[in-house]
Amino acid sequence: LWLATLKGLLRFDGATFHRYLYSSDITNTLADMEVDGQGRVWLLNHFWRHSLRCFRRGQLVLAQAEVPALASLTVQAIRWDAAQQRLWLLAK
Repeated sequence: LWLATLKGLLRFDGATFHRYLYSSDITNTLADMEVDGQGRVWLLNHFWRHSLRCFRRGQLVLAQAEVPALASLTVQAIRWDAAQQRLWLLAK
C-alpha cells in the first residue's frame, strides 16, 4: 500500500510504514500517483520543473531517465492500465 502525505511518500508492507522522499528543498505535494507492473511508483507534481518522477529501488528519478521520450512532454495526468500493462499519460 502506497500513501502520499505532507511528510513524504509512505509504503505499508503489512507490518510497518516506511517513509520516503521528504526533503526540505522540494515540495512533496503530489497531483497524481500510480504504481506500474514493475513496482515503480510514478509521481506527478505540477511544481517540479519536470513534473513526472519515478520512484524505484528507493530513489526518486526524473521520468525521462526511465523513458527518454518523455523529455519533451508536459505531463498532466497518469493512469496505470493493469489489463494492458501500460502507463497512460495525458500530456501536451
